[in-house]
Amino acid sequence: MDKSFKPKKMTRKEWQDNRPLFLKGLGVGAALDDWQKHIAKANYSVGTFAAILKDVEHAIMVVGKLKLKIMGAIKVCKKQIGDHKGTIAGLDNYLKVADDTHSDLLKRHAFESKMSKLSDKPTVDMILKDSKLANALSALLKATHDEPFLDTYILVHKKNKIAEAVKKYGPRNDYNIGHHANKALVAHYVKKDATVTDKALKDGEKTLRADSFKLMRGICDRLMGQEFGAGFVRKAYGI
Repeated sequence: MDKSFKPKKMTRKEWQDNRPLFLKGLGVGAALDDWQKHIAKANYSVGTFAAILKDVEHAIMVVGKLKLKIMGAIKVCKKQIGDHKGTIAGLDNYLKVADDTHSDLLKRHAFESKMSKLSDKPTVDMILKDSKLANALSALLKATHDEPFLDTYILVHKKNKIAEAVKKYGPRNDYNIGHHANKALVAHYVKKDATVTDKALKDGEKTLRADSFKLMRGICDRLMGQEFGAGFVRKAYGI
């Protein structure tokens, strides 16, 4: 191994083909096997935040193990008779790859940890206040053709425009609320039916508020707590 050597594959074979014989049996090869399994072949873009966080934490341990083995190899080199500066420089290149990977993993850990904590009790308002999470939510709703649910939530809970929500989504019940409640709302706000009682109208509005909140809460849980939704969040953050 000389100072120009730079590991490209980070495999046991690459190590064995380039290391001097006196560095045999130090555990570097086994550490590189773990690297291949938990880092080289890792896919941190698919999975829940909690699951990926666990994988990243294990990967950080794998990097730490390799660094210890490489530093042990450097110590062995320094005790050998002769000039082994080239080999030490090659080992330093291993450390650089490990350090760079460690930095990337720490960034990933910070992101997955933050999202994992937010996924415990996600709320619609919390998501809408974060521009990237809001973009992720919009992308998920577009993919599932559920945009009316968010629009209804905003109209009903944020703008108090029940009549507008009913006129837009009531005729085909695109906001997916209870049938009897929607029938009363459409009769009053769309068909201008004067026979709709105050009780039926109030019950319908109550159902619209409750159902729209429940639907969006479930979608937020899916966005933050399930593998499907997590993919939209990572994409929105460019992770």
